[in-house]
Amino acid sequence: MRAGGALASLRGPVARKRALAFHEVPDVPRFRVFLDRLLAEYEVLALEDWLHAPLRGRTQLTLTFDDGYASWHAEVAPLLSERGVPAVFFVCSGVVGLRGNEARDFARHRLHRSRELEFIGPRELTDLAAHPLFEVGGHTLTHPDLGRIHDRATVHEEVAGNRGRLEDSLGTSVRWFSYPFGTPGNVSPLARAVVEEAGMSAAFTLIPGKWEPEGGDRFLIARNALDPSASFSLARAWLHGGYDRLYRLKPWHRRSAVARPRAVKRHGCWS
Repeated sequence: MRAGGALASLRGPVARKRALAFHEVPDVPRFRVFLDRLLAEYEVLALEDWLHAPLRGRTQLTLTFDDGYASWHAEVAPLLSERGVPAVFFVCSGVVGLRGNEARDFARHRLHRSRELEFIGPRELTDLAAHPLFEVGGHTLTHPDLGRIHDRATVHEEVAGNRGRLEDSLGTSVRWFSYPFGTPGNVSPLARAVVEEAGMSAAFTLIPGKWEPEGGDRFLIARNALDPSASFSLARAWLHGGYDRLYRLKPWHRRSAVARPRAVKRHGCWS
């Protein structure tokens, strides 16, 4: 059985609200096709609207991007803008403007990525933040594993320090946050508490699942990391809930110390 069929066979009721997570976009033509398929089959909303909008018949999606890549400004933003698609870009302020050896070191030691990555510059980030369709969210100063940090002051500096730096440089408010890596083991109760104390309006994991406005924890919102280069039938099955049950069976998910309300499942990240 194909992967998409396997996931589809496990899905439960169609999930009505799902947040999508992407990182850098190396294959722009395939992302364009993927985006157009999403728009044809789903309702894509700005994050604020997605949190509160009543359901209108189609599954509602909101698009987010993590870390801080040059492709966001050069290629992703024009595609989204042409189609009138809103998005939130979660930025780790420590990557902004990095080049050469500094960029390679950050990618390897902070993002755990081995290949060459190009990070967004300060001017390009300012352009994104000024666009009426886009918002910039927080993603910490240095992209640490917050689940391994037990000192509240350090976690606060990563969260609130990043927010302050972004707001000062961009001249706009930073309301949303996404946890680096985002698995249950990376999202400790301490991190969740500090994010709320820092004044964020909501925070996102990388745990696959749907958002349930009634009773969902706004600081542990599920996100679904989809691969735009994969078959769209696989993405469709995922968005219908096919992966949620599989994910909950993972041993490390069951061992996680973070509180998991019904709305939080978990993700198998593509990057």
